[in-house]
Amino acid sequence: TADLTPPVAASLRDHVKAGGRLLALAAPEFKDKTPQYVALLKEWNLEAGADLVVDVSPGTLAQTGPETPLGVRYPAHEITKDLRGLATAFHTARSLKPGSGTPEGVFAQSLVETDRAAWGETDFASGTPVRFDDGKDTAGPVSLGAVATITTAGPSPTPASPAPDTPPRKEGRVIAFGDA
Repeated sequence: TADLTPPVAASLRDHVKAGGRLLALAAPEFKDKTPQYVALLKEWNLEAGADLVVDVSPGTLAQTGPETPLGVRYPAHEITKDLRGLATAFHTARSLKPGSGTPEGVFAQSLVETDRAAWGETDFASGTPVRFDDGKDTAGPVSLGAVATITTAGPSPTPASPAPDTPPRKEGRVIAFGDA
């Protein structure tokens, strides 16, 4: 409901860097903006969209309405391996996808995506009927959640000269969804 303070953002960053796990939930920014939160996700190559995901696929409209997109695609990952054939509902969600950057030691990928009939609506405050605006809105399928694996840079011992005093590489993980 509020943006992160700099000390909280630093604490979360340190936790992940030390090999910790973080579940991040990013609701759409209707009024209050969360620049610290969005910037922290961006450090892990995760992008929280400034949009509201709208889904007008027939199954969604009949069951929940356009403001509740359904996740129906699950790219291959250990987290989603058992979700094939299922649909997950995200009420009032924003897009959350892997970024286009390539920060060293960070690997990000999408976990759940909508059908092609969904899009990221950027003009949800105007009060006009919702419609896809090419060039302005994000076309579907839209990513609703992503995961980033963060490997801390640390020297790795070579087989010829193991270094017992060298700390092992640590791997942190951030799982983020565009819905709280």
